[in-house]
Amino acid sequence: ALGLIDHIPDGELGDPYADRTVVVAGGAAFHATTSGSLPNGTTLDEFTGVFSGTPTAAGVFTFTVDAKDLITDVVLASKTYTVTIPAGAPATSTIATSASPVAGGSTSGDGTFGNGTPVIVVATHNAGYAFVNWTEGGLEVSASEVYPFTVNADRTLVANFVPTYTITTSGSPSAGGSTSGGGTFNSGDSVTVVATANAGYNFVNWTEGGAVVSALASYTFPASANRTL
Repeated sequence: ALGLIDHIPDGELGDPYADRTVVVAGGAAFHATTSGSLPNGTTLDEFTGVFSGTPTAAGVFTFTVDAKDLITDVVLASKTYTVTIPAGAPATSTIATSASPVAGGSTSGDGTFGNGTPVIVVATHNAGYAFVNWTEGGLEVSASEVYPFTVNADRTLVANFVPTYTITTSGSPSAGGSTSGGGTFNSGDSVTVVATANAGYNFVNWTEGGAVVSALASYTFPASANRTL
């Protein structure tokens, strides 16, 4: 007797189905009709009962096949099928980079790339700033200005910069002793400057612009501005 197969397998986007006989003729002359939604790009041949084609769109497709007597048009068999065509992985991804704060520096290496492509993004600090790290969604992904990775998804990367400050130290008079601890520091860094008196001298204090800022030979403070001590 004329019949219909039990199952049509799910397909893959862009992957041709092997020709599949849906209607089992059993020696009967028939024609087959469909209602509902065949997967985009596929067909069911009315007179051979063969399902074939290449899916061109993702989705879940439900359709009914009616196999009818060729002469009387009486429905001899009917079955509803559901076929899923999953979405394929995107072929390209977009990499977006930015600097925070904007005045801190610049970034390069962003764009749209084929997935699987090696990419390098670069952060360049401006004068008066230092690079801290690359973050994505607030989480650190690299502490290096040059960050290589392989593209496999859209990414939004932020290069974070911090102001830098110069601390300059000297002794007065110069014969009185030596100083250490000066240099360039990131904003918020802890700085310790040390004054060491020479023989025949005693340390008095640290001054800035003529005003006393510490009476301790070892003076610790956070870097928040350029200072001359």
